[in-house]
Amino acid sequence: MVVQKYPQNVTADYIMPGGQFEEDTIETYLKNEVKEELDCEVDFATLEYIVEYADVTAGRRDRDVSIKLYKGDLIGTPQPSTEI
Repeated sequence: MVVQKYPQNVTADYIMPGGQFEEDTIETYLKNEVKEELDCEVDFATLEYIVEYADVTAGRRDRDVSIKLYKGDLIGTPQPSTEI
């Protein structure tokens, strides 16, 4: 899934939902980010780690970002939320 953010949030590029990892666990992080950006829940029983990679930060080409990619089912219907 990719989303388009509001331009005032650094970029209007299509990007994967997510943000800076500041929580104690990956589960808490994913729960918070998915709720914040898509207004739904994560089905943790289906969660699968895919890969970690580095890329250029959307909207800030002078910065790199490390991305941990997961796959899983959502509970609820994704809806544009606070930043999208």
